[in-house]
Order: sequence, then structure tokens, then C-alpha cells
Amino acid sequence: MSAEGAYAGLRVLDLGQGVAAPYCAMLLAMHGAEVIKLEPLTGDWSRGLGTRYGDHTAMSAHYNRGKRSLALDLKATAARDIAVALATRADIVIESFRPRVAARLGLGYDDLRARNPRLLYLSVSGLKLANHGLTRCFARCIV
Repeated sequence: MSAEGAYAGLRVLDLGQGVAAPYCAMLLAMHGAEVIKLEPLTGDWSRGLGTRYGDHTAMSAHYNRGKRSLALDLKATAARDIAVALATRADIVIESFRPRVAARLGLGYDDLRARNPRLLYLSVSGLKLANHGLTRCFARCIV
């Protein structure tokens, strides 16, 4: 994290796993944003891609550099409360859950935007969302 970067002072909550969402958050961290990554208790699944070095592979260490990390079981109410509190203070939330999972956890766009009207919500998915009836909000909430 650079205190002098273009995004210094920007708070980002990274709920993503894999490559695309963590890479996006890493780019923001490289340019000064404060990024907090929430992972499951078992860690981001990308930690297992490639040869492991401790808790990371070369790829996961690269995509998660410059971030602070917190492991939470989002199925637990107290953990969801922590995640919602972090999202309420964030400028940007990046998520890569399967369709409807974020909303089911109380971390969807509508829930978080109601608590934080200035929130920029990025949803990154490798799935064709139209097959899940999720075509309504692309123009207003997915960048």
C-alpha cells in the first residue's frame, strides 16, 4: 500500500476469490487504496493453484499483495455482521460469489447500498448471469 498513490484514502472490501476480483483489488492497493480481503476460514481457493509456499502459491501471493486479510465464516451471524460493518465503511466492495449468494448473506448490492449510499459495488463473475435471472441491474450497479 502506498500512502501517496492515486487511490490513497480509498477503502476497498475484497470479498472475491480466484483471480479476477483479487487482481482488481490488488491493482487498487498498488495505487494506494486500503484493501481488506475477507476469505473463508479455509482461505481463498486460489491459494491451492500451483506450488504452495507456506499458506500461499506464487499466484495467490501476487494477487493478494498489499492487502490486509481477515478469515470469516460468513455462514455465522457474527461474521456476517463484521462483513456488513466493513462494507458500510468501504468506498468499494468487490465480490465474486455465485449468483444470489451475496444477497443471501446480506452482502448484496441492495442491502449494502441501503446502508452506504455512496458505495461502488463491483460484481465479478465467470457465470452467464442472464441464465440466473440477473439482468436487471447491470447498468446501475455492476461496473
